[in-house]
Amino acid sequence: MKTYYNNNKIQNAEKNFDIAKNQYLNAVEILFIAASASEDLTKAFEQNINEAQKLIEEAFNLDHTHARVWLNNYRLINDFGA
Repeated sequence: MKTYYNNNKIQNAEKNFDIAKNQYLNAVEILFIAASASEDLTKAFEQNINEAQKLIEEAFNLDHTHARVWLNNYRLINDFGA
């Protein structure tokens, strides 16, 4: 359920969240399509997980809060994102 606010900052944050969520879901769909076509499913997923870790590290270095929280929670977990 959408909540609409008069505050532009909240509206912009909600819009940015929706954009990011859609981009994430599209990326996950592409990942599953690519992995399904791969002969080695495990290797395909490991490569994508490693790439995601690099991107989150870069975001962390740019001081993005969500990346900081993610790394604080998952940095030492091998099953990344689980």
